[in-house]
Amino acid sequence: MKLVLVTLYDEAARGLRYVAAAAQAAGHQIAFVHFKSFRSVTIPRRQVEHLKWALAQSPYQVREITREGERFHPYPSPPTDAERRLFSGLIDQLKPDVVGLSFGTHAFGRAIELTALIRETCPRVPILWGGVHAIIDPEACIAHADAICVGEGEEAIVKYLADPKRTDVAGLWFRTPTGVIKNPFRPLIQNLDALPWPLYGADEYQINGEHVGRLMVESPPYIACNYYTETTRGCPFACSYCIHSTCRERYVGQKYVRLRSLENVIEEIRLFRERFGLQAVLPFFDEILLMNKKRVARFCELYRREIGHPFCGFAHHQTTDREMLEMARDAGIAETSIGVQTGSVRIAREIYHRPIDREALIRLAREIHETGAGRLILNVLSDCAFEQEQDLRDTFELLLEMPRPYLLQLSRVVPFPNTPLARMKCDVPPLSQPIREFWAQMYLLTQSDRLDGTTLRGLAEDPYLREKPEILQDLVYWLLHEGDGRPTQPRAGGGATTQATPAAAGANGLLRRLARKIKNRLVPPDR
Repeated sequence: MKLVLVTLYDEAARGLRYVAAAAQAAGHQIAFVHFKSFRSVTIPRRQVEHLKWALAQSPYQVREITREGERFHPYPSPPTDAERRLFSGLIDQLKPDVVGLSFGTHAFGRAIELTALIRETCPRVPILWGGVHAIIDPEACIAHADAICVGEGEEAIVKYLADPKRTDVAGLWFRTPTGVIKNPFRPLIQNLDALPWPLYGADEYQINGEHVGRLMVESPPYIACNYYTETTRGCPFACSYCIHSTCRERYVGQKYVRLRSLENVIEEIRLFRERFGLQAVLPFFDEILLMNKKRVARFCELYRREIGHPFCGFAHHQTTDREMLEMARDAGIAETSIGVQTGSVRIAREIYHRPIDREALIRLAREIHETGAGRLILNVLSDCAFEQEQDLRDTFELLLEMPRPYLLQLSRVVPFPNTPLARMKCDVPPLSQPIREFWAQMYLLTQSDRLDGTTLRGLAEDPYLREKPEILQDLVYWLLHEGDGRPTQPRAGGGATTQATPAAAGANGLLRRLARKIKNRLVPPDR
């Protein structure tokens, strides 16, 4: 059979490529249509109308708070009339027997739109939805698709393609004239080595703008830059905002964190490198890469000997120690990330359902610096409706204890449908948006090693900046605008360089004048 797989803003499509490989191994013909590429775009905060438009595209946009503005991952660029025509024409040209769409929650509206286009073009072709949103919100998805995949899809798709008239395939729901058939969930795949490796460089098309491209077929560097791998599936934790919390509820009694053999992982990377090369830093998609010392030791030994390419991955304060960081350093780790999320013990435990040990977090971050285990990246969540000001202060204080410089990835909380976080009720009025924005900007300032803790605490207590967070945003932009953790120092009126000193911390008047100077003279006019 001919299976055409459609992605929305996601040509990397890691999960879908596993499904495609399984279908191809079963003898089916595969084609990919990547409808619009994944493109992150930062919208400056002063472009108010542009921001309003972007936010209106979906309540589930993934947004990062940066020094320049709001960064959308991906940017929700709407399909043009030309792109719709190209999509319909390409689907007609490919003559599919089945069309599959895979997408995240942010693209739910786009999936409905494209599904309608497919039905107009190929009215008798069944349309199967899968991906993150179909897993976490199947009730909403089955109203639009003919069938949906509600879990891991490699085995389910093979069963389905063997006879698309069947409606009893475990792991799939079907919409029929007599109602919705909700088949039981398929057990989690335990032997990951039995799965074919993700399919790259097949019959792939990409629609962007006025043309249909073939970069995922014709350009090895482009393919290499969209390659992610993983050594495990699942996560040992079940944070309330994460898809794993929803999935764990469905698979009680099954082994949730599953491991590939390291030999299987290394062989996949080696063969991919021979075909396409590797990007500058190879990202591992594991929720926690540095999780088990014996396994990390074996991984680092194999990786150093067989691959030797810079890589990056996540560490965790409950699973990673100094010795593991040293192993990773020797194997070539270039970036080590920590999911901090919050410095508030209350928010971590009561709201996020997440383990937290502030001292262990600080120790892990310092050991990453001391061992030279790559650039330190901290992931933090912001704009949570349950946070009160003390929670924000706690996160700020934790960040001040981290070794600088580091890269802060500050993302806004998104309560995705059917996650425990989305089901929670907030009984206390949320903080005002200006206060939340003020603390978000203070978080960003902690990255800079040109401002000491005393100075930063002084800024945090400045009433003028608290009332005018937009001025603090300008200060953040100016101090961090070079983006390398070593920004140029502020210059006083005569051109002399001012130094951050403890005495400056209490000099609120000086800080106000500095902020005004930045606002009036140093911020680029297009902001």
